[in-house]
Amino acid sequence: MKRRQFAALAAATFAVPAVLAQDRTLKILVGFPPGGSVDVIARLLADKLRVSLGQNVIVDNKPGAGGRVALNEIKKAAPDGQTVVLSPSGALVIQPWLFANLGYDPVKDFTPISRVTTFDFAVTAGPGAPAGDLKAVLAWMKANPTKANYATSGAGTVPHFAGLLLGQAAGVPMTHVAYRGGAPAAQDLIGGQVPLMVDTASETIEHHKAGKVRILAVTGDARSKALPDVPTLDRKSTRLNS
Repeated sequence: MKRRQFAALAAATFAVPAVLAQDRTLKILVGFPPGGSVDVIARLLADKLRVSLGQNVIVDNKPGAGGRVALNEIKKAAPDGQTVVLSPSGALVIQPWLFANLGYDPVKDFTPISRVTTFDFAVTAGPGAPAGDLKAVLAWMKANPTKANYATSGAGTVPHFAGLLLGQAAGVPMTHVAYRGGAPAAQDLIGGQVPLMVDTASETIEHHKAGKVRILAVTGDARSKALPDVPTLDRKSTRLNS
């Protein structure tokens, strides 16, 4: 086995031996706190892998730096196929262009296995934002620049840049507030510490259904099957002068 670690876990049965000693433990590293979308997916995978591999599988949360902490952790792990990492694409594709000292080389240090899933991103308003649709909330932010903040699961992530693009499209200079993961960002959104959040829809969908927050729009060409009443992002929803 090459002295490179596994990144982006999917069907791990295709990447590790089919028969492994029962006393061995497969560790799935996650670069975000418990309760977030990446963590939830990792735990679902762990449940299935325990059965298919016939061995213990644990999820080890190493939150911080938009997933970079976990990637640096797996770089140091023994190259025995017993440690993998579930990472969003941003930490492997976007962040190498942003940070001079990542601590890892996404090409040389890791062996990708497979893509696991794709996400719809959502723009979600909390009680700190006024009532109304996305256009109304963006207009309020433009009129109140000191309150024009949006939360994400970390700096250098896809949601970080999605929020920047949203602000540019609307002509609103929004300030990014980076958290160690989507779960703590959602908690501050619910608490009114930040008025807006841009992240995977799964981070806020249950809070939306409970009436604690409002998902204003989702990404994608079509409406989400899980949120059929929520519109998709388009030019009309962000153009404030139309």
